[in-house]
Amino acid sequence: MHRQRQDAATQAVHFHAADDTTRSEPSCPVVELDAQGQLLIDGRWQPYSTLFNAEARAERRPEELLRLARRHGLVRDCVIRRDGDGIPRPQRIALQALRDAQGKLVGFREFRMFKASE
Repeated sequence: MHRQRQDAATQAVHFHAADDTTRSEPSCPVVELDAQGQLLIDGRWQPYSTLFNAEARAERRPEELLRLARRHGLVRDCVIRRDGDGIPRPQRIALQALRDAQGKLVGFREFRMFKASE
C-alpha cells in the first residue's frame, strides 16, 4: 500500500473540488484510493467524500459508492464535479475495487468517463 501512496503523490496537479477549494488529483482522469477509501490531496490523506459536493456528502453518496464497489467490484454513477473553470458539471464515473491475488481489497480506482466529443 505504501507504493500506491507514493505513486499517487507523484502524479498530483491542482483542480477545483466540489466545495470551491483548489485540491489535487492525478493528472490523468483516474483517482487512486487506498483500501479505506482515502486519497492523497495536497500531501495529506483525505476521505473520498472530499471530491463530492455538500449535498452528495449529506446523502452519504461517497460511502455508498465505496460499499457497492467493495461488494460488486465495479459501480458506475453520475456525480457533480467542478471543471477547470470552477463550474459544477455532471461527470460520469466508474469506481473499481482493486484486489490482490488472494482477493483482499487493496484499494479503489475511480475513472472519469468522457464522451467521444470531449
